[in-house]
Amino acid sequence: MVKIEELLTSGENIIKKQSRVMYEYAGGPTGDLYLTNMRLIFLPKKRWALLSPGALLGKDIIISLQGIRLVSKGSFGSVKVQSDKDHRFFVKLWNTSSWVDTIQQTLSSTQRQGPPRQQPRFQQSYNPPPPPPPPTNVQHCGNCGRPLEFIHKYNRWYCRTCQKYA
Repeated sequence: MVKIEELLTSGENIIKKQSRVMYEYAGGPTGDLYLTNMRLIFLPKKRWALLSPGALLGKDIIISLQGIRLVSKGSFGSVKVQSDKDHRFFVKLWNTSSWVDTIQQTLSSTQRQGPPRQQPRFQQSYNPPPPPPPPTNVQHCGNCGRPLEFIHKYNRWYCRTCQKYA
């Protein structure tokens, strides 16, 4: 029988817990349901693990908060959680809304914070070279004779009157 303390990772905290939660259907396995700041964890009681070896009924159910797509209130006091699979946890009837609200609040605060960012070891900055200085001598258009304008972006002379590059 796994204890919750053995499953918690560094920085993971229990937000909500309830004992005697049924999983999936009436008469299904019962156990403890935990909501942490990272996961939703269902730990079935030892007797269920013995009654159904190798079956889903005897296994711990651990759902990453990042994998949860939808949380809603189901019938008969169930909390429906959609991730890679649909899960139903039957909590106490008067406690269903509280579970749904707490999971949704935890999901939204986790999404706002996002995954922990890794700080770069060094930061390389890139500064583009400065544009070349404008030419000092004035050029004139060979077509109309007016002064040309030097366009830095193309490094070419341009005649505004003729609207052509020289």
